[in-house]
Amino acid sequence: MKKYLILINILFFNIAYTQIKYNISIKEKINTNQFIIKIELNNLSNNSYVIPVDTTGFKAFYPDEMCWIGSTESIYKYFSPTILLQNSINNKNIEAYSRSYDLSEESIPRVEKYLDSIAQKRKILIQDWANKENIKDIKIAEKNFYLTKNLVILKSKQSFSYNILLDISNIKRSDLLSFDSYLISPNLEYNFSSVICIDNKIYNYLTKRQKDKYKKYKFFTGQIVSNKIESNYKH
Repeated sequence: MKKYLILINILFFNIAYTQIKYNISIKEKINTNQFIIKIELNNLSNNSYVIPVDTTGFKAFYPDEMCWIGSTESIYKYFSPTILLQNSINNKNIEAYSRSYDLSEESIPRVEKYLDSIAQKRKILIQDWANKENIKDIKIAEKNFYLTKNLVILKSKQSFSYNILLDISNIKRSDLLSFDSYLISPNLEYNFSSVICIDNKIYNYLTKRQKDKYKKYKFFTGQIVSNKIESNYKH
């Protein structure tokens, strides 16, 4: 009986979230690596949802980070859609690798000063936010700040869309110095798609007052996989 109940729950889960459609399309191809991408979410259901979406960038594919809550110490863009790049021959997702920008020796002090300035400004920003929202733990306040600033309301039968630059060779993990890239082979065709994945534990970082604000909405959890764009990216 327990086995059947689990199966029924899975079926209901899949039915619920197939009613939120995720579509990506290329608006403009700038060069081999860069595209202007249109991201579109359509709520086909009778329910209204709140869904975290970071519209400032993308994430690259790492199997352990698909729904990863992550650390905010590096201001990681963990609500950004994940780009899945696939070799069109075997259709397997290519795992990205992390990189840092090359800096000349003379530029390092200037960059360190700049990064320290950003860190100090953010520290003040998050402390002010913690005071405003009456959050005692500064790490929770940072996650709360990022979450609340990226919540998208998607009412029943409503769509949400935006255009954004995608650079396959430079997917920024944060607004700082690290970024992700893909190791790809020349003369091979690649397809790409995208996935939005939200772990339900992230909503534990909302305060009771914030949850009450959205009590008329369902908090989205789970994965939404986009359509696949075939043979549009060739290195």
